[in-house]
Amino acid sequence: MGRAIRYGSRDRPCAWRAEVSTATSGKNGELKAVFTWLELVQPPGHMPPAPLTGQLALMRVQQMPIAYYRFLLDQVGHDHYWVQRMRLSDVSIRAILDAPTTHISVLYLDGAPAGFFEIDSKRDGVAHIVHFGLIDHAQGRNLSPWFLHAALSAAWEEGTERVTIGTTSLDHPAALRLYQRFGFVVTERSHGTIRPLSAQERLETLNGTRPSTSL
Repeated sequence: MGRAIRYGSRDRPCAWRAEVSTATSGKNGELKAVFTWLELVQPPGHMPPAPLTGQLALMRVQQMPIAYYRFLLDQVGHDHYWVQRMRLSDVSIRAILDAPTTHISVLYLDGAPAGFFEIDSKRDGVAHIVHFGLIDHAQGRNLSPWFLHAALSAAWEEGTERVTIGTTSLDHPAALRLYQRFGFVVTERSHGTIRPLSAQERLETLNGTRPSTSL
């Protein structure tokens, strides 16, 4: 696990999304956050129609470049402090991306990256949505319900018995409501802290020049 997060309860997979709350700063610039874990025990219903908001393309990535993965993490998650994977070494990230249990799909809007989701199906019968989100220019277009349904459809492959996802109080305030609208139920909450990336850390990470931590 990365070192950016300290838990108030037992360790969990790395996935930090949203619940409405306001974070406060702790020691060493750390941000206090509420971590919420949810699960879904039945497949989603019919897919909502794709909004008429431009040309959409959803593509599963077969060979994800590390630099592009970090770009997506930064574009979707920087304002919500998705820092754990950003601090991993190239070797650690490569191992995650190449794992047969990892599924990453990228959404494109009018030819430009608009968001992505990442699924980890390491545990028997459980698919975990590690990351899910849209880049700023794709927000406010009613894409989220359609996009989440696509992620759930990908997660609910043969043998899947439940899908899990994590959220934090630092994410978009609509995220938790969206998950619950799709039938996710809260299974646990805990308190912890997140240490944000400094401007220098962010630049060096995106440039591939920063020493990174391992898994």
